[in-house]
Amino acid sequence: MYDKCIICNSNKWGVFRDSKRLITCNNCSLVKLRKFIIKQDYYRNIKKYKDILIDNKIDARRRNVLDRYKLINNIIKNNNKVLDIGCNEGLFLTLLKSNNIDCIGIEPNKYAYKFAIKNEINVINDYFENVKFNHKFNVITAFHVIEHVNNPVDFVSQINSLLNTDGYLIIETPNINCYRSKKKKDYWEMIKDEHLYYFSSKTLFNLLENNGFIVEKLNLRDFDALYQGMRNQLAKIGIKFYKKIQTKDKSYDNIETKDHNNINHFKLMRLILYYIIKLFKREDYIFVIARKINA
Repeated sequence: MYDKCIICNSNKWGVFRDSKRLITCNNCSLVKLRKFIIKQDYYRNIKKYKDILIDNKIDARRRNVLDRYKLINNIIKNNNKVLDIGCNEGLFLTLLKSNNIDCIGIEPNKYAYKFAIKNEINVINDYFENVKFNHKFNVITAFHVIEHVNNPVDFVSQINSLLNTDGYLIIETPNINCYRSKKKKDYWEMIKDEHLYYFSSKTLFNLLENNGFIVEKLNLRDFDALYQGMRNQLAKIGIKFYKKIQTKDKSYDNIETKDHNNINHFKLMRLILYYIIKLFKREDYIFVIARKINA
């Protein structure tokens, strides 16, 4: 017997797309894992966070942070207070600080936290639900966090209580209705034990609108979209590419050739594929900007 749906309180669940791991609410279509096995303190000491601190991965993450910032820089003002929940290594906070924004982050993982504070940014090493503030914020961000929490309703409600009226909540999360999710089903990379809930645009919209927010903008996006591997891009438009492309890594700056014309061709091809993916809305993530409304 499963718990009631956090969005609509229905207790009627069904199998999601013949999945062995996921179930879906028959009333509102929210998707979640059949069984939660991740313990509360899992994220504090997990060592895989060390891997993201490798230089070439950090470069990709910096580009990704800049792409996100371009989507929201019109709502973040110089006199704003910004909270970044699950700030990881603190790259988004570093960018905000460089733009003279008063910001603070929360990060439970000790490895990511240690990396963040080396850059002299303000980060609290704890879980969001444990942290108390004596002031409110203008903007709260949660990039790839809501899918990890045990109760997204409580999570969103706590955020609401920390925002000024007309303050903004910005969320990014995997899109369970994206093209690759439908094609790969249980083998989609985003389906993992750490991800407890899986949102579509509809279910995320309903969650926010039912808990004191109005959704002002919803985008689809990918991680480091202009630099992702070409094979990955082709897969998103339904083309299987079996021959390995000769690259040292996923960056077209490292193609194993001295022919600059070939390098330019790769750049052009990736740019074209980038726009095709956007045209057909094949991105993996949902990016939402929601504004707190008066009670």
